[in-house]
Amino acid sequence: LGDHAELSVAALRTVGAGEAAQVCERFFSILPGGRPLPERGARQAQLDAAVSALGEDVFEDVCLVLEKEFSARADDLRDRLWAWQVEGGSVLRPG
Repeated sequence: LGDHAELSVAALRTVGAGEAAQVCERFFSILPGGRPLPERGARQAQLDAAVSALGEDVFEDVCLVLEKEFSARADDLRDRLWAWQVEGGSVLRPG
């Protein structure tokens, strides 16, 4: 997600993938400030702070659970994106 994390979540919601968006938001909630910062160095500092706050093992466990939840939605996400494109969706652009 990186530099475009919030746009990515909005795009997921736009194509009807609200559950996938919620998984992303749950990851964001463990970061200081509750959302990833746009600058790479600042995001790395957020990750480091989250690891320090939770402990490395807990942080990795949380990330693994969220990754599995997101990956489990891959087929649904693909289908929703396809349906959205067929229905006349267009490329999302930052506003």
